[in-house]
Amino acid sequence: MLDTQIVRARNLKIHLHGSEQFDSRLQIAIFQRLAECSFLWEELSISLTSDLGPLLATLRDRVPLLRRLWVFWNSAESQGEESIDCFDTACGLVDATIYSQYRFIPIHLPAHQLTRYDIDGPWAAHRSILKAAPNLVEARISINFDEEAWPEQEAILDLSRLRRLYVSHTNIFNYLRTPALQELACNFWRDDPNQLLLPDLDRFLIRSACNLRRVCLRGSPDVPTSSEILQKYPSVTELMIITPSIGLDLATLCKETNALISHLTIPNPTGSATVSPQLSAINFGCETESYMDYDLYLKMLESRWRAEGCALKSAALLTESGPGPNPATLDGFASLRKDGLDLLMLHGQEGGDVMGAWMYAPQWT
Repeated sequence: MLDTQIVRARNLKIHLHGSEQFDSRLQIAIFQRLAECSFLWEELSISLTSDLGPLLATLRDRVPLLRRLWVFWNSAESQGEESIDCFDTACGLVDATIYSQYRFIPIHLPAHQLTRYDIDGPWAAHRSILKAAPNLVEARISINFDEEAWPEQEAILDLSRLRRLYVSHTNIFNYLRTPALQELACNFWRDDPNQLLLPDLDRFLIRSACNLRRVCLRGSPDVPTSSEILQKYPSVTELMIITPSIGLDLATLCKETNALISHLTIPNPTGSATVSPQLSAINFGCETESYMDYDLYLKMLESRWRAEGCALKSAALLTESGPGPNPATLDGFASLRKDGLDLLMLHGQEGGDVMGAWMYAPQWT
């Protein structure tokens, strides 16, 4: 079957999930057979094992069509490499995702070609890539394996074409200028003294002078923080809030989420002042067990849908687990859909996948 597909193919999208728990000989044989046609590879997604990792070196100068790359490791014991050097000559590579997860392993990439990159690593590794990547349109900057303090003074990195950005730490804002930025996602832990979202974000957006239209906050964005962002930056028309699976207790997360929903609710749609009337999309996602007040969420959507001068066109409610809305509330959501509101409601893995997309995680099919 594998040979038949290879013979018929004009190009190949390779997805190979290696596992330390299964026969390495079969996995090696499959990789080697696929590698014979590596000149046809357009995409490669691979979970490396201790036996598959060393085989990557055979791909050097043999992947001329490769455009998308996703490398990760099956387990901590899989990470035997000190670095990966085989993709820096991939002349077509524009999209690279590398998740070290257990131990940072440097990977050499043709940074000048990249239009998207997604790496977890220390700030110094990110900086070296960003300095050499003038064509980036989308970036996920995840800081990990970093024991060094944030630099007090560094030259600002100009990313003139960047439109979509995710940062794991708000400190990253202090080193970037992104004049074309349209969409921003970030982690935010209000109780972390080392992360100051509002001042870091304010300096960053003033420096960048960009026309930001979408913000996704994951963590603990309270009413004052979210409200100030929306007031300061009226160009923001799409708001995404994600309550995470770690960081705060469930009761606190639910309380703060419901407080924000209440804040966005218009008491009297025909006469009250509208909070952030420019919002055309209001999306909420729960990575953990959700006990959101669905009736309150419905009331908020109804009030903004009917309010004069309110721009609401779409909304989303994504949950991974926990009780869902009762039948009466579901009827209310259905009524809004019938009236024309673009309302997305997903539960389980599908909801988690969409939340990942809000933060520009790689989407593979």
